[in-house]
Amino acid sequence: MLQSLQILQVVLQFAVLMLVIIAVHLHSWAVIELEADTAVQQLTFAPDGYCVRLSNGSSECQPFLHAIIENSRQEDDWPNGVPDPLAMLPSPLTDSSNEDLLVTQALSCWCQTRGELTWYMQGAQNVACLVVLETVKYAMALWGFFATLSLGMSSMFFPRSFTGCHAFASFTSAFLGFLVTLAWWYYSSTYIDHDYLDELALSWRHGTSYHCALTALVLATANAQIAFDATAPVGSQKFTRRFIRPMSRGEQPDDWDPLSCPANYLV
Repeated sequence: MLQSLQILQVVLQFAVLMLVIIAVHLHSWAVIELEADTAVQQLTFAPDGYCVRLSNGSSECQPFLHAIIENSRQEDDWPNGVPDPLAMLPSPLTDSSNEDLLVTQALSCWCQTRGELTWYMQGAQNVACLVVLETVKYAMALWGFFATLSLGMSSMFFPRSFTGCHAFASFTSAFLGFLVTLAWWYYSSTYIDHDYLDELALSWRHGTSYHCALTALVLATANAQIAFDATAPVGSQKFTRRFIRPMSRGEQPDDWDPLSCPANYLV
């Protein structure tokens, strides 16, 4: 039984590590779909930057700092009474310039900085977006490290003295997975400019990387529960049996039945 649990832990931790690697490699946490007949088919957001996926199968990736620099180079000296043409819905894609404009404006939705904000408030908003994204990025790196550490400690050749260390690594791996998924959900629901995407007639969805992270979180949580139960001393009651009334080995369950006791005629 113990060896079967150890094998199950190895399988779970290997699956968690593979899912983390796939999530990082795919670079697809939030996806914006474009028209099928355009050169650019998808725009993807990830904790370390964005990618423009072309129809020929190639992709161009840049960090979000590049997007901030590009936005700062755009002229924004329009009079107050004249609407900003970059904040208006682009016309139907009839040439490459309109297509490039649509892609540029869709990429600018990675951080919500529109509205009547001063330049330093826009900068503060960009910093807030980057802080959340950096949190996801470094938590993802730590998750991969602790998943690898937990996988190494789950070998059946390690003595029982490593059980506590293995439980700590497994719990930390599950906690980091929870932090990654929660931080990205907070970023995608708070900082992505959904209103402007609606104006551009574009929609977004969670990508494959986010679903891989959610699956890895479930597996890491199950592995942490198994590792936690394995730290109990041999012969002790498990979590599901801790609240059962203790009974000595010599007792029988029927001994506590009042109808099975001999009659007391003195009463």
